[in-house]
Amino acid sequence: YWLDQYKQDPEEDLYLDYFDDYKPSYLNPKGNRIWKNGWLTYGHRASGIYLGFKSDAWDGGLRVPLIVHWPGKVQKGSICSNDVCLSDLMDTFAELTGDSLKEGEGGDSYSFWSSILDPASPQARSSMTLAAGASGAFIEIRDQWKYIESAVPGRWPETYYPDGPSKFDRQLYHLSQDPSEQKNLFGQMPDKVEELLGVIGRVQAQTGTEGK
Repeated sequence: YWLDQYKQDPEEDLYLDYFDDYKPSYLNPKGNRIWKNGWLTYGHRASGIYLGFKSDAWDGGLRVPLIVHWPGKVQKGSICSNDVCLSDLMDTFAELTGDSLKEGEGGDSYSFWSSILDPASPQARSSMTLAAGASGAFIEIRDQWKYIESAVPGRWPETYYPDGPSKFDRQLYHLSQDPSEQKNLFGQMPDKVEELLGVIGRVQAQTGTEGK
């Protein structure tokens, strides 16, 4: 669809001749809106090995690389595998600037300043509580375990990932062993599900307890 638009638009120099050699594959013939003709792929795996796309509860909809550039402070080419959340920027910048956050400003923010200076430093938080953009489902990640609640009733239940599980399925994955989230362990490990549900309940009741 978009390649056709680029080709027909005389105002934009976006269409390159080599696109003519690309052959689309239609992966999702029942998709909605412009995707009724199918989800198009040209051999590009936007999410890599991870399941899902933007707004999905799976890691393909959540993972974003964080790149920090600070000559003299951050070692060039260093890599830190610690997980951080967007909300952690507030507490991190507060520590960086020596500012004191007022009560309620930090919320569930945890400073990862030590991870910036030393990639081998411990992770700032022990868990991460998130919500999927499309389904509104709660997500809990702790100790490489990931629990996905079923979609909130009335929210958009679809996904552009044609081979993924239903958003109304409760799901449990062990990310270090199954980073592509292919083996749903929800029915096999009720104790782990209850443990992660307990973290969600604690965070809902009181902010600042997520990383405990």
